[in-house]
Amino acid sequence: MKRLLASLVRLPRAGFVGLAILFGASVAAAQGTPSNANVDVLVVYTPGAAALYPSGVSTRINHMLNVANKAFSDSEVGMTLRLAATQQITYGDTASSSTALTVFQKNQSPFTGVEAARTAAGADLAILLRPYVGDGIAGIAYVGGVGTQGNLSGYKSWMYSHVSINTLDYVLAHELGHNMGLVHSRKQNPAGGTYSYSAGYGVQGSFTTIMAYASAFGTSDGTKIYQFSNPRHTVGGQVIGVLASNATAGADAVTSLNAVRDTIAGFNASKQYVTTRLGEFGGDERSDLFRHDPDDGATYVWVTGTSEAPTDGFGDELQATIEPTSTPVATGDFDGDGDTDLLLRASDATNTGWLLAGGTPTTVAFPTLSGSYWLAAGAGDFDGDGDDDLVWRNQWNGTNQLWWMDGANAPTVQTLNTVADLKFEIDVVGDFDGDGKQDLFWRNYGTGNDAVWLMNGSGVKSTAASTKLADLNWKAVGAGDFDGDGDDDVLFHKATTGVAALWYMNGATVTSTATVQGTVSSIWSCAGVGDFDADGRRDDIVWNRAANEEDVVWTMSGATPTSQFSLKTGKDLMEQVQAVADVDGDGKCDVVWRHPGSGANTLWRMDGSTIAAQSATDALAGSTLRIALTGDFDGDGNQDLLWRDSANGQIKVWRMDGATVLGKHDVATIADVKNELVGVGDLNGDGKDDVVFRHATTGVNTLWLMNGGAVQSTASLTKLADLNWKLCAVEDANADGKDDLFWRHYGNGGNVVWRMNGAAIASSAWLTGLADVQWKLVAVADFNGDAKPDLLWRHAVSGKNALWFLNGATVVSTGLATTLADTAWSVDGAGDFDGDGKADILWRHSGTSARSVWLMNGVTTTSATQLY
Repeated sequence: MKRLLASLVRLPRAGFVGLAILFGASVAAAQGTPSNANVDVLVVYTPGAAALYPSGVSTRINHMLNVANKAFSDSEVGMTLRLAATQQITYGDTASSSTALTVFQKNQSPFTGVEAARTAAGADLAILLRPYVGDGIAGIAYVGGVGTQGNLSGYKSWMYSHVSINTLDYVLAHELGHNMGLVHSRKQNPAGGTYSYSAGYGVQGSFTTIMAYASAFGTSDGTKIYQFSNPRHTVGGQVIGVLASNATAGADAVTSLNAVRDTIAGFNASKQYVTTRLGEFGGDERSDLFRHDPDDGATYVWVTGTSEAPTDGFGDELQATIEPTSTPVATGDFDGDGDTDLLLRASDATNTGWLLAGGTPTTVAFPTLSGSYWLAAGAGDFDGDGDDDLVWRNQWNGTNQLWWMDGANAPTVQTLNTVADLKFEIDVVGDFDGDGKQDLFWRNYGTGNDAVWLMNGSGVKSTAASTKLADLNWKAVGAGDFDGDGDDDVLFHKATTGVAALWYMNGATVTSTATVQGTVSSIWSCAGVGDFDADGRRDDIVWNRAANEEDVVWTMSGATPTSQFSLKTGKDLMEQVQAVADVDGDGKCDVVWRHPGSGANTLWRMDGSTIAAQSATDALAGSTLRIALTGDFDGDGNQDLLWRDSANGQIKVWRMDGATVLGKHDVATIADVKNELVGVGDLNGDGKDDVVFRHATTGVNTLWLMNGGAVQSTASLTKLADLNWKLCAVEDANADGKDDLFWRHYGNGGNVVWRMNGAAIASSAWLTGLADVQWKLVAVADFNGDAKPDLLWRHAVSGKNALWFLNGATVVSTGLATTLADTAWSVDGAGDFDGDGKADILWRHSGTSARSVWLMNGVTTTSATQLY
């Protein structure tokens, strides 16, 4: 039976006391810090915790983690905590700390999704932050693996802790120490933790290390040494631990932590991926990319025009690594040699410059900025001397500094105006007035106010308010000259909708705005704006998806992307799959691609998961035109293409024979875009497919009976005013030669089929209900080869996939297909790709635009192949 303790930190009688932090240590018998393990943490906090830090709770969270990391580093523990994710969850601030920890660890309401979030973020540990609730407990955590001699492999589910966010800085490190098998001290816990020596240490009336209670040693937290017990270290002439070989008094938390760190770091696969920054490394004035892998410290450069799109997405590896306690925080040409340099900031607040020349760094020590609250807010040439400079912002007191850089020489430090409102952030740096000197764009994430500081060689030339953008979901993410007028503009991104927008600037004045064509979901972030197409304008956008280690460059013309190039796959991601259908009549489904920017259309003839041939078909200019549906409208056995223009409602039909367009027909114009094309099938049994419309606000349903490229007649179908009813598929449910309509109610989970005879409902039948509306009916096709349609379901949360095998409206059997847990994958289409008479599945990944084909035999996936 596993032994598990819940251990806590109690507040000293005096409450929150000030600390005399003793960070310095002399090493009596130098051991050297071992290789590093990265431990990723999920931090959950309550609204009450956030309210205590109105300037930004993230600043407090990062500070607590930095204190813990400094303690690990000073103690010679080879471990670095990394913030994997944060999440605010509404939970009261009255329950006791022990109650809150129990609810948190058990994933009881409202924490039901925490373990899933922990897994998704790749977090090894989970921390709950609340305000101090008056129960005398500053923190509480489970002690992992008591008496197991370092075997914590079975304790993943107990890696939970609760910390009062407004308590002493060391408490988070203390509680995580408990998770990792440490107890307070041998005086308080004689048997020790995971090892007998897995304990804190103290000297009566003198000091305690991080884990030991000050009260147990007759002292206060004011004498706390922010280190873990280590008999090889001395502080103030006193050894701060006892050798592990001492069976009754051993106190060597450092040895214990170094023994278990790899197990802790391996609880969940890391999602801390390569990060990307823009630079210029090729000497051709075109933008390039610098990448850093935090797991092994490796660094890479991708040089535009010389580096092929690498399969690993990294580029050419540099012969230099970044220590795990350091992070690249800024890039700029600090020595004016034309190559981009880097600023690294360590957890101990030291700053190091990498002056790069041809990919080789020269290391330079820059001034230390004490405290974790200093943020390198941006780099740019603020005085026009050819060297990029640095601007810093203190997230605790609102002070700001400008470092005038001069290569390897010490920068000249200038204090700028204090901005006491900590909701103001320096979002982007750009030359907004076209004077050759970079300026600062500020945004207030409490009010939506925006401001510009125009800079000159002596500091701030002028300040001015800019246009207010009250919706705080909009974040300024980059600056570049998108309109070619010689001064920079501001790029905004709204993660909640994926929309990007441009503010065209003249100083602090917004002269006009534009919405960028195309959307970018919240899983992508802007890595910067540069010039990748050598048009002489810094107007191309780099989007980074860290989880897939992929960068995509959008080359721009104003607000319009002209290409969306993946540096990982080499593919232009503006190309979209707009049809999955048997276009050439060979009994196997094909794929039709469209590039909305150029209007080019391409047919992939498929043979199973193999692309048998690629053929260009006729182009059709117009970014608002897309293939809405496919169907055999002329009855020749080949699927045809039905187009709709979202701008004017025009509908066209192309009659196809493979990649050859037999005829192009302007069918009609339906200007009301809410009258949506929702299905296609032969409802009257004449051998030609027909078209179903549904109005998104009225629930009116309309049928077009087709004859080639013409509408033979129109008819009204039964109205469904309840808009929760969605038409999911059009298939022949009862084998009468006429296709029927499959509906699902996304409010109550009801499912029904209308057996059709033209526009008339011959009969209707209820299918088995499925109350969990997270189950989405994503395809109807014959998956088992019995010539009867089956239903393919996908669960939007769990990623499970299921099949219902039908005989008319009767569910004959059901089965789970292969689970695809990444819900970014969606079904792009279902059809018989290999000609075996059974439907297969085409998948699309919303983040990477990757496509994959699953060849199916009923519920069994016989093969899965990624097309690109």
